[in-house]
Order: sequence, then structure tokens, then C-alpha cells
Amino acid sequence: MHAESSKAASRNPHMKLNGYKIIRLTPPRDAFIMIMLETDAGISGWGEITGSGHDGAAVLFADEALKTMLGRDPTKIGDCMADLMRFKAPPLRDHCAMTAFSGVGQALWDINARAQEKPLYRLLGEGDETVVPLYANLNRGLLRDRRPEAFADHAERAISEGFRFVKATPFDELTPAHTDPCVLQPALKRLEATSKAVGAQKVAVDCHWRFNLALAEAFLSWTERHPPFYWLEDLLEMDTPDAAVGEFRARFPGVCWAGGETLDHPAEAKSLLDGPARPDIFMPDVKYLWPLDTLSDLLSYARKRGSRLSLHNPSGPISTAFSAHVCVASAAEEPLEFAFAAVENRSGLVGPDEPIASGAYHVSEKPGIGISPTLAALENFGEILAKGAL
Repeated sequence: MHAESSKAASRNPHMKLNGYKIIRLTPPRDAFIMIMLETDAGISGWGEITGSGHDGAAVLFADEALKTMLGRDPTKIGDCMADLMRFKAPPLRDHCAMTAFSGVGQALWDINARAQEKPLYRLLGEGDETVVPLYANLNRGLLRDRRPEAFADHAERAISEGFRFVKATPFDELTPAHTDPCVLQPALKRLEATSKAVGAQKVAVDCHWRFNLALAEAFLSWTERHPPFYWLEDLLEMDTPDAAVGEFRARFPGVCWAGGETLDHPAEAKSLLDGPARPDIFMPDVKYLWPLDTLSDLLSYARKRGSRLSLHNPSGPISTAFSAHVCVASAAEEPLEFAFAAVENRSGLVGPDEPIASGAYHVSEKPGIGISPTLAALENFGEILAKGAL
């Protein structure tokens, strides 16, 4: 852990965790699961545990973990998080548990930065470029309209608003069990429309692990007849051995490969970075891979191994704030993911408004992550799923 995180203790020598809430926020068209940690010094911290794969399980894990922390000193992050080791395997290898524990850690880091009256990124690293470029994940805003024309329209809007590129997730009809290349046609039409609208060089493609090796070959043959995409992400089905992934990629040296979003253990991340399936773009998620200081160290390690950095983040304002601070601290080379057009008036869910302008996240010098959900958002869209207090 970075030494600065302990300085909060001298400013608040008797601070204790005295309460917590786990809250589901459901603005129109989306839902975010958040953790609020409260202290007897009046300082609160926030974390996000959206996207675990099972919200109910993640809430249970977070609730049990937070019960053990009441009365503890939140400035001693390592001690608080060490208590989670009592949750023996399989929970420590369970994605829901790791998401829950990551959210707890986020809230502790937010408290520490707020207590020190410093922005979070200053506790995590040496970076100081506080304007974080964004790219637009189109999928969250297109869940109800999968027409090629809708893909093209959203892509044009995102680029016109300053986002550096867009990411399309077009392979709705495909599963790894398919063998007929004809199943690719609807997705290829979506990609062609998106590419025509903004240029293939501004389109990344998220494949969601839907390809077996045979259809991956057919798709890559199709891509070779078109201008290169910004990157291809998570192409082959999840249980493909790393060696087979590496062999397949080696046959297409002109492709930029991205991956790493599901990683939830540092050892697993290092294994990926040291192995034949190391991606060109390393894209872990702050909601899964914890603790934050270890994540910052892993990003430095990924850079040394030759990967560029772009955090996975199709989530809510709290996760986006943490991701932006990590990007600043680690001087990430690639833009940060943002769920484009997924929620109306998303910026108004937090105060101050989510600091996004001209396709970039403008990290402020406000303490902690710099934002918190507004009282209006909590009253209008919030539901307390679990809570505890001394």
C-alpha cells in the first residue's frame, strides 16, 4: 500500500466506520449497485459493485464483509481488507465475491482520500494528466435497437461529441456452438454500417467470447478485406487455452487484440501478461481486480510487458470516477471506456455533475473521487438492499 494512505490517521486519529448501506440505483434504462461507507467523522466513501454476474450474491458478500469492519479504522485499509481473507475459497475465486470486496476497497480508498483532502489519484501514483480521453461503448445505449442504422447513428453522435472512437458489440446471433458462417451476416451488416459512418479506424469490436476457432477464421478473413478496426476484443470462447489463443493471434499480426476485463485476481492477471495470450490492450476493471494499489502496480507491470492500458468500464458514475483516477495515476495510454447514451441525464445522478465534456473525463482536485450520488437521485431511484450500523 502507498504510504500516503496512512496520513489520514493523523488528521482523524479516532475515526471509525460506524455504518454502511448497499444501494441499488435504477435510473431509466440501467441499474447500478453501490456501497456507501460512513464514519463517525462525518466522512463517507463510495464504491460500485455493478456487473458481478449476480447482484444478489455480490450484495450478500459485501454485506457480510462490511459487518466485520464496523468499528474499525478505515485509514488502515490493509487491515480492513485483510479481514476478507477469512472468506476461504471458493469465495476468493468467485467473481461475485471479488466484485463485492473490490467495492468495499473502493469505498475505503475514497474515505482515505477525502480525509486527506486530496484527489484519489494522488494516493495511487505519480501521473498528473487529469484530462482522461474516453471512448464510447455503444452497446449499453443500443440494447433495445439493434438495427445497423442505429449503430451508425450512435457512432456518429459519439464521434461528434468528442469521443476518440466507438466500440460496437454486434454478434447477437452468434454462439461458440455455431458452425455456419451465415450466422455472422447480421453482425457484419452492423459493423459495415458503423464503419461507413465513422471509419473502421474509429471502431473497436467487442466479440464477447462468441467465436470458435473455425468461425473466428472466417471473421478474420472478412476483416482482411476491410480497413483495420481499432481493436478486436475477446474473440475466442472463454475456455480456449491460452496457447491456442496465442497461436491464432500470431497468424494475424496486423490486428490489435484487447482483453482482460474479467480478471479478478492479481496472480491471474500476471499469468495472462506473462503468457502467450497477452493482449496488446490490457483492460482490467476496477470493479473486479482489487485492491486499487495492486491494480496500479499491475498496470505498470502490463506496460513493461508491452501492453497498452485501457480500463474496462461499461458502468455507473462511481466506477467511472474510480477508473478515471486510476487512469491518471497510471498514465494510461488509451482512452477509458464510457457507456454512451445508456442513461438520460446520467451526469445529474451525482454531484457535482459527472465531469465529462468534449469526450473526456476531467478529473478535479476535489477530495476523494470528487463526486457522490445526489440526494435527489437516491430518493428518486435508490433502494437500500442492505445496511448496518454500530
